[in-house]
Amino acid sequence: MIIERIDQVDDQRIAPYRLMREPALLQQQGLFIVERRRAVERLLTQSHFTVQSVFATEAAYRALESIMTRPNATAPVYVTTREIMNEAAGFNIHHGCLAAVYRGKSVSVEALLARPPTPSLIAVAEHVSDSDSVGALFRNAHAFGCHGIVLTKSSA
Repeated sequence: MIIERIDQVDDQRIAPYRLMREPALLQQQGLFIVERRRAVERLLTQSHFTVQSVFATEAAYRALESIMTRPNATAPVYVTTREIMNEAAGFNIHHGCLAAVYRGKSVSVEALLARPPTPSLIAVAEHVSDSDSVGALFRNAHAFGCHGIVLTKSSA
C-alpha cells in the first residue's frame, strides 16, 4: 500500500469519506464505507471486496501497519489527524479507521445460502435507510456468528 499524509479536509483523495452522511451518493459511486479498526482489519485480511482506500489516524495506522504494508496490499492508506478525520466524516470517528470499498456485484440469496457452512445463519434486513443502523446490524450479525447479511437495494 502507498502511505500518504492528508493535511487538508478538502483533499480530493478523501472525497468518499466526506460522503459518509450521504449513502445514496456513495452508492452512486459504487462504494460503501467500513468503520472501526477491527472491521477494517477483517476487510483487509478476510474479505473478497476490493478496497479503494483506507483513511486512518496515526494511532490506527500504527495498530494496523503490519496488515496495511503487506506486499499484496495495493490500496492507498491516507493518514491524518483525528480532527481532520472527524471533520471529513462529519462526526466523531471513535476508532480512527475507515475504508472505502467497491460494492462489487450483488450475490443472490441462493448463492449466499449455497456457500459453506451449511446450515448457515443469515441476517435479512429490509429498507434500513440509516447507515448507522446498517453498521449496528453488521456488528450484531458478527456477534451472533452470522455467515452473511442480506440487505434490500433500498438499504443504506
